[in-house]
Amino acid sequence: MMPSRAKSIRDGFYLHLSAAAVPSAAVLRDSGVAAATAPPGPSVSTGPSAAAAPGAAADGAAAAAADGPVEADTGDGVGSRGRHRPRRRLEESDRERLLRRFARRSVQEVADKLTNVAVHNLSRRRLTEDELTGLALGLKFIPTPPPLDRGRLSQAVEQYQRRVRLAWQFRDSRRPVPRFRVPRPSWQPDPGPPEVEEYLAEVADRVEGLAGLIGGPARPNISSRVRGALLGLSRDRSVVIKPADKNLGIVVLDRDWYEGEALRQLGDRAVYEPVAAVPLRSLWQQLCRWAEQARYAGVPPQVLDYILQPRTPPTGVSAGVWEQFRVCRFYLLPKLHKTPVAGRPICSSTLWVFEHASAVLDHHLRPLLQFSPAHLPDSLALLHQLQDLSVPADALFLTYDVESLYPSIPIDAGISCIERWLFRLVGLGRVAVRVADALVQLLGLVMRQNHLEFGGRFWRQVRGTAMGTPVAVIYAVLFMAWLDERLLETEPELSQFVLLHRRFIDDGVVIWTGTRERLLDWVRAFGGLEQTIRLTHEISTSHFTLLDITFSKGELWQRTAVLDTSTFQKPLNVYQYFPFSSAHPSHCKRGFILGELQRYILRESSFRGYLGIRAAFYSRLRARGYPDAFLQPIFSSISYARRPELLARSRARVEREQEEQRVLPLVLDFHPSVQQVRWGALLEFPTGAPAFEQLSHYRAPFVSYRAPPSLRRVLVRAAFR
Repeated sequence: MMPSRAKSIRDGFYLHLSAAAVPSAAVLRDSGVAAATAPPGPSVSTGPSAAAAPGAAADGAAAAAADGPVEADTGDGVGSRGRHRPRRRLEESDRERLLRRFARRSVQEVADKLTNVAVHNLSRRRLTEDELTGLALGLKFIPTPPPLDRGRLSQAVEQYQRRVRLAWQFRDSRRPVPRFRVPRPSWQPDPGPPEVEEYLAEVADRVEGLAGLIGGPARPNISSRVRGALLGLSRDRSVVIKPADKNLGIVVLDRDWYEGEALRQLGDRAVYEPVAAVPLRSLWQQLCRWAEQARYAGVPPQVLDYILQPRTPPTGVSAGVWEQFRVCRFYLLPKLHKTPVAGRPICSSTLWVFEHASAVLDHHLRPLLQFSPAHLPDSLALLHQLQDLSVPADALFLTYDVESLYPSIPIDAGISCIERWLFRLVGLGRVAVRVADALVQLLGLVMRQNHLEFGGRFWRQVRGTAMGTPVAVIYAVLFMAWLDERLLETEPELSQFVLLHRRFIDDGVVIWTGTRERLLDWVRAFGGLEQTIRLTHEISTSHFTLLDITFSKGELWQRTAVLDTSTFQKPLNVYQYFPFSSAHPSHCKRGFILGELQRYILRESSFRGYLGIRAAFYSRLRARGYPDAFLQPIFSSISYARRPELLARSRARVEREQEEQRVLPLVLDFHPSVQQVRWGALLEFPTGAPAFEQLSHYRAPFVSYRAPPSLRRVLVRAAFR
C-alpha cells in the first residue's frame, strides 16, 4: 500500500476500511444510509396505481403516524425519550439489514420495483417491454457512471489549488465579483506563502492516496438489454422523444407529426419569415459597431467584453470569429393538456450571436419590474399577498391566459414600451440617458435579428420574441405591464371593482367585487388593447387556480374571510421522479424529497389536506423504487407544525438580495464511491494558521460534483435532422 493511501485511511478520510469488512457498504452509502438507526415506520403499499387517492384511509393513517414523534438513536446510547439503549457494535439493526438486502438485489429486481411506468406514447410505433422499462426511468435518470479518470481527478486538484491561490492573492479585496466578466482560465496566480503551499501539497497527497480506493467499477443500475433498447430507440428516425410541457412526463411522437406541427407554426408569415441563409458575419459586425458606440455612451467595459466574448478563440476578436456561432434551434414541447395536442415553440439560443447580449439586457431590465404591481415572481408570492386580504362573499374570480404571448408581441410596440420604462429610471436618476439609449438599440438588435433553424431550413422572426432567449421573460412581463397602464388610462371606472390583479407572465387572476357583466366589460377592454393579444378566461364564484395553488372559499375563508389554499396537480402528471436506483448523490435524493414536503406544507392551509397529499407523495415515491427505510427518516424530519416558520422564512426571501458567495469548491466528476470520503475533513484549513485566518470571509472548503450524463442526453435532441 502506498504511504499516502495508508495515511488517508489512518486519518479517517475514507469511511470504509475494506469491502470485505463491510459488504455492500458502498451501495448502502450511496443510498443515503446514516449511522444512526430509526424504528421501522408505517408500511405503505404500492401497486399499479401510483397516484393514490389523497383521502385514502390507509395512506392518511400512514401519514399521520409518520408525522408523529420518532425515536432516534442519538449516538450516545440514549434514545430521544430518555430510555437507555445498548449500542450494537457487531450486530446490524433491522433497518440496516433491510437496506442491505435491498442493495443486493439484481438490476432486474430493482427495475421490477418500479410500478410507475407511465409513458405518453402518441406515436404509431409499438414500444417493446425493454423500451418501456427504459423510458419509465425518466429523462433525469443517471446510469452508473464509468470509473473515475485519474487524469481528470488530478486536473480537479490543480483547479482547486488555483482557486485557493487566487483567494490568497486577492485576500484583501472585498469587492463583489462582477456579474459579467470574461474568465481567464490560463492565467496562473503566484504561489502562496509556505503554509498555504504546504496545505495544497497535503490535499494533493491525500487525494492521490484515495485514488486507488474510489472511482472503480460500480454495479450497473440499468441492464445491458434495456440500455441497448434505449440506444436503438434514440436512433429510430421515425419517432421523436420529448419531455411534455408542464413537466407531464415523457412523450414519444411520430416524426411526421412533429415535423408537420413545427412547419405549421413556422408557416405563419405574420410571425416567421423564411430566409435562404443567416448572415452571421453581418450580425457580428453590427454587434461590434454597437459595442463601439456603447463604450462612448458609458456602458461599463466589462459588460461590453462579456457581450463580445468569443466562444471558441482564446482571446480577442479575430477574423472569422463569427464562425463559432450557431443559429438558434427551433423545437417543440408537446402540450398534452391542450385539446388537440399542440407544440410549445422553444428556441435554444446557446452559441447564438446575441446570447450574451440578451443576458445583459435581462439583467438591466429587471429593475423595471417595480413599475409592474401585477407581476408575480412565483405562486408563493400570491399566497403571501392573499393571506393579508379579506375576500367578500360576493367576490368573483377571473383567471385568464394570454394565447401564445411570446410570438404575439409586436416588435416595435414591445421596444417602444421598454424605452418608456427605461426613461422612467432616467427620470429617477438611476440610469444615464446615453446608457438607456444604448440598451434600447441593443434590444432592437436582439429582437429584430432573431433567426431560427429547423430541419436545415432558416427563418427570421418578424413578430414577438422566442422562448429560450434570456431576455424573453422580462420583455413579455414589461409589455403586459404596459397594457395594464393603458387599461387604467382608457377604462378608469372599471378599476374600482378590482380588489386584486396579479399575473405570472401570461397567466393572470382578478378578484372582482362588481357584477359579472362589468367583469366581462373588463375582459373585453383588456383584450382589445392590442390586436395581436388574445385572452381565454374563466369566471368562478368559489375558487381559482394559478400555477400550482388552488384558492377557494372553504372552511378557513368562512372563519376569517381569508381564502383556503391547496396544492394543484395536473391530472395528466405521471410523477416520474428520478428512481431510487439513479446514480444521483444521496443528498440530492433527500433534498428533493424534503423540498417537496416543504412545498406542500406551504401550499396546504389545512392539516387534513397536507396529510392527503403527503400520503400520495409517499406512494408515488414508493412506486419509483424508494424503500421505506430511506423515506421514513425524511418524512419524519419535518412536521406541519413548522408551517408558520416556513411561511415567515419564505416571505422574507421574496425581496431579499442574493448575498455574494465566496466559495472554494473541489469540483469532481460524480461517482457513487466518492460519497465514502469525508471531504470536509480532508479539505479543512489548518486551524490557527495566520495565513488562513485572512481567508475567513470564504466559506469552508467543500466538494461539489459534476453530474454524469442522464438519459435526456441520449434520447432528446434540440436539433431536428
